[in-house]
Amino acid sequence: MLLAVGLIHLIPLKDVFGTKALTLLYGLKVTERNLLTLMHHRACLFESVGLLRVFVTLDWRFQRLAIIFGFISVMSFLTLT
Repeated sequence: MLLAVGLIHLIPLKDVFGTKALTLLYGLKVTERNLLTLMHHRACLFESVGLLRVFVTLDWRFQRLAIIFGFISVMSFLTLT
């Protein structure tokens, strides 16, 4: 299950590579530089959570840490929306 959730968190990886990917994934055109930086940062944070969860499938010693990070990520999203 952690592998599946980790792979889902890796979907925004293409956001790091430019505004065209942001437009395709989110359906919005980002023209303001500050918003673009924020969206890139968001993609990087998703990637860190996703990579940690994928890594945990190989080394179970960090399972608790991955679950806590994922929980914080999801709860912060739900709180803000």
